[in-house]
Amino acid sequence: MVNLGSNHMAKEYHSINDAVAMGLLLTPRDVSAILRTSRSFTYRLLQMGAIPVVRLGKACRVRPQDLVEFIENNLHRPADNYSSLFTQDKP
Repeated sequence: MVNLGSNHMAKEYHSINDAVAMGLLLTPRDVSAILRTSRSFTYRLLQMGAIPVVRLGKACRVRPQDLVEFIENNLHRPADNYSSLFTQDKP
C-alpha cells in the first residue's frame, strides 16, 4: 500500500493501478513518494518534460498512467546474453 501523506484527499491505495482505475491525478508530492525521490528531483523531472503534467492554473498534476509509462520506459534490463559475463574464456 502506498501512503501518500495525511493532507491528500486520496491518501491511500494499494497500487498505482488502483490510482489509474480511480482516475486520480497525482501531485508532485505523490510522485515523489511513489518514486522515492526528493521533491526537488521530481520537480526537475516534471519541468524537463520527462513525466507529462496536467496544468491546473499554477498547480501541476500527473496522470498515473503517465507515471507508469515513465517507469516502464526507464527500466534498465541486462543484455539478453548476460551469461557470458559469468564465464571465462579459456585460451
